[in-house]
Amino acid sequence: MPVYPVIKDHLGANDFEMTLTLTGFSLMQGSTTLIYGPLSDRFGRKIGMVSCLLLLIGSSLLCGSSWNIYSLIVFRLLQGISIGGYVIFATGTISDIFTDKERGRAFGILLAPSLIVPIVSPFLGGLLELISWRWTFFFQTLLAIPILFTTFFGMKETLIIGDKVPSLNPLKPLKCLLDIDVIIVVLLRSVSFGGMYLVFWSISIIFEDPNGHDLTPLQVGVLFIPFGICTVTGSILGGTASDYFRNNYGGDGGRLIPLVISSAILSICLVLYSLLINGSVLWGTIFAAACGFCGTSTRSAAMTFSIFRNQDKPSGVTSSVIFVQFIIAVGEITLGSILINKIGVLALHSSAAVIIIICIIPTIWVIYKYYERPNSKVQYENIQIE
Repeated sequence: MPVYPVIKDHLGANDFEMTLTLTGFSLMQGSTTLIYGPLSDRFGRKIGMVSCLLLLIGSSLLCGSSWNIYSLIVFRLLQGISIGGYVIFATGTISDIFTDKERGRAFGILLAPSLIVPIVSPFLGGLLELISWRWTFFFQTLLAIPILFTTFFGMKETLIIGDKVPSLNPLKPLKCLLDIDVIIVVLLRSVSFGGMYLVFWSISIIFEDPNGHDLTPLQVGVLFIPFGICTVTGSILGGTASDYFRNNYGGDGGRLIPLVISSAILSICLVLYSLLINGSVLWGTIFAAACGFCGTSTRSAAMTFSIFRNQDKPSGVTSSVIFVQFIIAVGEITLGSILINKIGVLALHSSAAVIIIICIIPTIWVIYKYYERPNSKVQYENIQIE
């Protein structure tokens, strides 16, 4: 993100075309999960992870070699396809290894390394821009190569294929969204993720605005570090909290309590971020980091609840959840790129906050529906065993 203006100037692109490099990436990352989910449940996790890593290496090299904005948009689409698949195969592996009581924390830890990218990537992007913006993508290749070798030579296949062969129909995973309880939870997770992504997208635009703070890409990269640290911390603590509430304070209804709390705090932080970012770099950075923490802490609760409701096809369910959240995030960013100069940052982020609050209300009903009273714990566990 810090090299966003540099790439724009070098390739002669406008703001909408540059936005397409981000929204196109996110759209492919989310939409292709519907294909990867059934493939993961049918053929296994390892072969898919290796294939996606190979595609990531190739697409990153192509991005760094882009000769105009249109080639960069196409190669970013390929990057999105590779990242979307890797997440699905990895979460499928977690579902194979860990029980329902342990998955929240496991998902949080699994997703934490992927969130380290917001810590190092913007800073390195700003640093590498001193050499060339192309090294922002070449560096991704250098990171992916050792992961490829580790996965190929060190990972064992975790999927145990039963008598029932999963369907390869890419639309079939979406059937889990016919469950009203799942769609309510997924919508809250998605709008919260979209709000966080809106902040992530806007940081560089606001901080590097020549009429505003006018910071350099390297300075903006440094300001991304607190955001990245908080997203990693939020992912781990959110998953841990989800398991804790599930196991001690309310079963599968209780596991959603951290989702509601984090989403409510996120809505407040969105408004405070938009109020303060134009006037203060420090407070803008603080509330951007808070949005990152709250946005990622909602992930494990929504994911594990959805898998709990569809335990026979974890990768398919994961693909549906990710598909919805990225479609909503892409929609928010696309609208944001159009509206930010017309209605302003405050109105844009306040609208996102209102949508989050609206989605919290039915989620509270889902919590009540599945909430396990302390004196019914033994009975609940017996029902689960049966």
